[in-house]
Amino acid sequence: MDNNSHKSYKDCSTAAVGRFISLLHGSGNYKRVSYYPVDEKSHFERFGYVSGDDKISVVYDTKAKILSLTARAEQIKILSEVYEKGEFPVSATLPQVKRQEQKLPQKQPDKPKEKLPAKQEKGKQKLPQKQAENRQKLPAKKNNEPKLPATQNVRNQPKQNETKQSNQPKKAQQKKQQAAPLAKTDKQSQAAEKKLKKLLPCAFEYLSALAKKDLTSALTDIYNDEIRLSDYSGLLVSPYRGLERLIYDLQTSEGIRVKMIGQAYEKRDDGSYCLKSGYRKRIKSVIYNEVMSALYTEYFEKRNFYLHSNNSPSSESRVIDSMEEARKIFDNLLTIVEYNCQKLREIRFSVKPAEQK
Repeated sequence: MDNNSHKSYKDCSTAAVGRFISLLHGSGNYKRVSYYPVDEKSHFERFGYVSGDDKISVVYDTKAKILSLTARAEQIKILSEVYEKGEFPVSATLPQVKRQEQKLPQKQPDKPKEKLPAKQEKGKQKLPQKQAENRQKLPAKKNNEPKLPATQNVRNQPKQNETKQSNQPKKAQQKKQQAAPLAKTDKQSQAAEKKLKKLLPCAFEYLSALAKKDLTSALTDIYNDEIRLSDYSGLLVSPYRGLERLIYDLQTSEGIRVKMIGQAYEKRDDGSYCLKSGYRKRIKSVIYNEVMSALYTEYFEKRNFYLHSNNSPSSESRVIDSMEEARKIFDNLLTIVEYNCQKLREIRFSVKPAEQK
């Protein structure tokens, strides 16, 4: 343990730490072996991970906003890149892929299909002879019907013109349907829900049917490369509506009854939001209060920013010009939701909305 190195980051937001922890959890390279949440006596959040023979310690000071990493020097380099760039370095992810690729070719040496062509060729030699005899007889019967098309051509000319005209609007409708965003079938929605479950392994159990529907539709649209818009901020309506539903379900599970979710919050001096003091005193869970604060702060900062106009004299455009920017906002939302739902799972918190009963 004397070979360990240390590195710290200042001014770390809860969203950035949540993204970092979610990346470690979802990578498969790091197994969490310990977790000590914030409580009334300590404002430090501690994570313990194991990667092979290496031990990693992650400590987040929720008041000072300082993230501290302790591990071997090689691990510190990897973890630093994960935190700073939001992704794992290529060298850290390649070993897992190579191991899977080496196992697959060993299971495909059998070639039983070589015997089938010989049997099929024998069967095919007899079939053409019978079919040839039948084909010779068929034209003889059709020779008696050469006069019918001549009489039908004159009578059916207006009908053919009508059918051509009637087919034109059908073809136009088909082209419009292909150009418009693809309608989500049952299979597509099921596939999108499976993807959402992989992205939110902890948070999925806390999502109601309405929240899942909003997030799956957002997942389908935001990662649809065929969509072309001049402003992509409209794609954020659905995911933040799903976040609003999640916040509402978490509120009602603790007896918070408000018409609008924002009525349960008050603003801090640093610009973030927390539950009103009356709710905090009644609900004594520090983690629950932190989760509710983080979720609503994200909702207020992003949803209200992009879906409302800034009427100040020095207002700037809130248009999202690229799909990539919309995807980054959406991915960050999923990271915050997953990270905070992991905290709820640690304290065995459960959501029991009335609609699901």
